[in-house]
Amino acid sequence: VEHEGESWTREMVRRAGQERMAPVLMTALTSGIGLLPLALAAGEPGKEILYPIATVIVGGLLTSTLAEFFVRPALFWTIGQGAGKQIVRDHMEGLESTESSATVHTPAESVVAT
Repeated sequence: VEHEGESWTREMVRRAGQERMAPVLMTALTSGIGLLPLALAAGEPGKEILYPIATVIVGGLLTSTLAEFFVRPALFWTIGQGAGKQIVRDHMEGLESTESSATVHTPAESVVAT
């Protein structure tokens, strides 16, 4: 978040949702379009097992897509904001400690006097 110059605001959550919209919709639409003929084949011979399965999968795709865009951002904003800030803070402290403890060795230091 801080690496991209963002702060913990509602605009950040909205931007994250917009960036994920195309991949999520493409995945859900390609799966849904492929299963649509089976989901509409109620009562056709040979589709007795495939129709209920396709109906459940299409319903799950719709539910998970809606949850991705409405429920997840709301949960992140209310519950996950503190945890997200803590993860970024811990990561930044880890980077600072590795940078301060790193030492530079020159080739002359590695030569052993005989």
